[in-house]
Amino acid sequence: MRSTLTIVALVSCTCATVAWAGRKHHPWLSIIKSTDGYLFEGRLERTKFSFDIPGEQIQVAQQGEPGDPATMAIDELFFSVVPVSTSEFPTTDSDTLASYRTYEQQYERDNLGHVALSDLDVCEGASLQHISWQLEPLDVKAPAQTFMAVVAGDYVIVVGSAFENAEQKKAMLGKFSSLCESFEIAGK
Repeated sequence: MRSTLTIVALVSCTCATVAWAGRKHHPWLSIIKSTDGYLFEGRLERTKFSFDIPGEQIQVAQQGEPGDPATMAIDELFFSVVPVSTSEFPTTDSDTLASYRTYEQQYERDNLGHVALSDLDVCEGASLQHISWQLEPLDVKAPAQTFMAVVAGDYVIVVGSAFENAEQKKAMLGKFSSLCESFEIAGK
């Protein structure tokens, strides 16, 4: 099964409000309310990872099968977290992140029509080893999309977001900044 993060439309997220009496569990990811946002704790085989995204409100979409994307809106900004096994894409060299970006961007070009792809460092200044880019659909009216990928064991964890205007982009970049500063990987 191909895991992809491509966000077709911001409004396509049919999210249900979640009551935060404790944790929200996905088969591979827990989301825990913190004092200033949400702590994401994931476990994929022997690798654990965690990160924070600041925010006051969260809506989480129905979760499907294990490994399916965790999709949510945080303060009305769309986010998706996707685990992609490194066995799902060809690795042509020792740079897993670059190989994943090449694979994902080719998929985006092949399946989304005319798109503009550009570098956008959402983790500027952070020590986190990552790769990130922005996608802008040119043939359809749809929000711009931003992707950030990190290697965690035998997986690439991809966090994506979408924005429709400069205000949303600024808010999204602030959330990514906190995510990048707090991202931790333990295990394999």
